[in-house]
Formats: sequence, structure tokens, C-alpha cells
Amino acid sequence: MNRFNLVDRNQLEPEQKTVLNICTLPSDANEFVLVQGVAGSGKTTIALHVLENLGESAANQPPADRPSLLLLTYSRKLADYCANTLRDRPALAKAGLVSEN
Repeated sequence: MNRFNLVDRNQLEPEQKTVLNICTLPSDANEFVLVQGVAGSGKTTIALHVLENLGESAANQPPADRPSLLLLTYSRKLADYCANTLRDRPALAKAGLVSEN
């Protein structure tokens, strides 16, 4: 286990849970969700939970049918934090969705 921990879903604030539910509901593949907020409001936490939910779904699909997921960040430090946080998440590891780059 690494030193990076993703906040448990049960510990999310009500507003964060609402955004997480909106982002993970089955929807049109061409639909986008924009999450905005001040620093420290939990945008990255929500993004990591969305990726984990997608990984859980992808883990049950044959490798050829698994989606490609791309997380873009504004800094190398944040990218490293996200990669390190997600690396040990069982769903993403099982689906082979965490890259070293």
C-alpha cells in the first residue's frame, strides 16, 4: 500500500456525492460534465472516484472492450499524485487502467 489514500466514498460531502452520482450515471457518450470549484473543494477527489467507478465497470469487460481513460492535469505534481493514488486501487489495477506515464 502506498502513502496516498483516496477519501472513502462514505466520507464525501453531500455536494461531492451529488457530483459523483451525476458523473457516473449511464449517459450519452458524447455528454460532458464540468466540475468547477475553489482549491481544496474536492474536484480531484471526485475525478479519482469517477475513474475508480469506471475501472470497476471496465474490470468486468473483456480487455478489447475496455474503455481508454485519460486524466489530464495542469501540473506534473498533480499528475504524480493522481497516478500514485490510483495505482493501488484494485478495480483499476484489475482492469489494467493505471499507467506509469
